[in-house]
Amino acid sequence: MASQRIPEYKTFSNQHKLPKLPVPSLEETIAKYLKSLRPLLSDADFARNESYAKDFLRPNGLGQLLQQRLLDVDRIAPHNWLDDTWWIKKAYLEWRVSVAVNSNWYFLFIDDANTPREYFTANNGIRSRGNFSEFQIKRSAHLISKMLEYKDLLDSERIPPDVTRAYPL
Repeated sequence: MASQRIPEYKTFSNQHKLPKLPVPSLEETIAKYLKSLRPLLSDADFARNESYAKDFLRPNGLGQLLQQRLLDVDRIAPHNWLDDTWWIKKAYLEWRVSVAVNSNWYFLFIDDANTPREYFTANNGIRSRGNFSEFQIKRSAHLISKMLEYKDLLDSERIPPDVTRAYPL
């Protein structure tokens, strides 16, 4: 691994200064959800989802019940409602599917410039399960290697925390 500049502050040195992450209101969450759907759905599909959302927001409905559970989690969580004791377990450790592509939207890739051309033509790039090419194995090994390098930097707190002039982020 390339030599790293020793950060002025350790990665988690500002954790105690960060404000508690607020629980967004159910109405705010649903508004953002609908806004995210608008460009993707036909008018009919959007209207159907909007109806589902209104039902979800109904007083004493499922949405209100789940929002209350989230507020309860926030009350008992030491730092915030997305605290590791809850979120890491539910989103990453208990879910038995490929986490990289099903849970982490940031973990998307552009096509590697070295991808053999046949991956773009042969069977639309789809290979049968268990039939991996040398290129796929090398790319996977490289990805795992880089993820472990990053984990090492994080575990040893060699990633400087993001800050503004006045506040840690």
